[in-house]
Amino acid sequence: SSAASDVYKRQPALSARVQGYVPRVFTLAHDLMDRLKHQVSMQELVEYLNAYQNVSVLSNAELWALPSVMRLVALDRLVAAFSLLNPDLAPDFQPAPESARAAARDAGMAVADALTTLIGVEAIQWTDVVDRTSRVEAVLGEDPADVYDKMTLETRNRYRSAVEDLAELADCSELEVAHQALRLARAAEAGPESGHVGYWLIDDGLPDLEVALACRLPPASAVWRWLAARRYALYGGALVLGGLSGLLAPALYLYRIEAGLWEWVGALLLSALPATVLSVTVVHWLITLFIRPSVLAELDFSKAIPAQFATAVVVPVIVRSEDEIAHVAYKLEIRWLSNPDPSLRNVLLTDLPDAAEQHQPADARIE
Repeated sequence: SSAASDVYKRQPALSARVQGYVPRVFTLAHDLMDRLKHQVSMQELVEYLNAYQNVSVLSNAELWALPSVMRLVALDRLVAAFSLLNPDLAPDFQPAPESARAAARDAGMAVADALTTLIGVEAIQWTDVVDRTSRVEAVLGEDPADVYDKMTLETRNRYRSAVEDLAELADCSELEVAHQALRLARAAEAGPESGHVGYWLIDDGLPDLEVALACRLPPASAVWRWLAARRYALYGGALVLGGLSGLLAPALYLYRIEAGLWEWVGALLLSALPATVLSVTVVHWLITLFIRPSVLAELDFSKAIPAQFATAVVVPVIVRSEDEIAHVAYKLEIRWLSNPDPSLRNVLLTDLPDAAEQHQPADARIE
């Protein structure tokens, strides 16, 4: 697809490559297979990638693309090896030169290495590889608010995607963007929220970060920012315009029948409510079509709830009789056993049923 082609062309390439444009990540995948052979493991990958980045830093897009590229390279080497073992299996395309050389050295070993690589890559949790090798991740992890490392994978990916977009707009490296966001967070004095790197990457501090990086916004983004800054006025104006549009039909009818003044006033007053409902419905529907909802950043409590974020789950219950108390207590125990985290409290907010009088004979026994 055109989108995939665009992503492919945006990947950095090695300048020494002579067979046209080939992203650097493909050369890395071939070199990884030559070095690791049948020893593909997370530890080996992490050591290799960290050693490589002591010379040249990899982008987040390259790190995330590497497992897919390694699978592709392994399949390419399988094809090259099979075509040597059985010429009848020769493909319609030309395998990469690295694949052809690996097959020429030992076709049988090339098949074994390719299959081992496919199995090894499938078994590796790539999220952990990126967390341990991404230089951008390491910089954002120095967050002065000490929050970034405690966030969910989805939120951290959102921050890293913002770093990628800003690097493209500013024509600089992702590492420079991360360092600039960290500097702004460390220098922030406006409040505790501005001491978090996410404030500058995806929140109100983003315009200041863009200025510091000398970003060049596309015209469409600049127009959208201008409209977003006036969203309340635009929303109110849209409601008013929608309401007036709803009154247009009855107004035309009144004009056609040459209605009198009081007929105009009465008819428009009666039409105002349905016109307002129609306006709100249409405007809100259009908002859902053209505006994406803002997703809040999330903390990761999947393993445990930190003491500073102690939480209470409060369940409101109407207790009508003594017989219900045992069942309510049983449900409370089940909730506690399902998550006995010391920072989590399960609470019952009980009340008595409505009655004609304030006190009933059974109230004392229930309480």
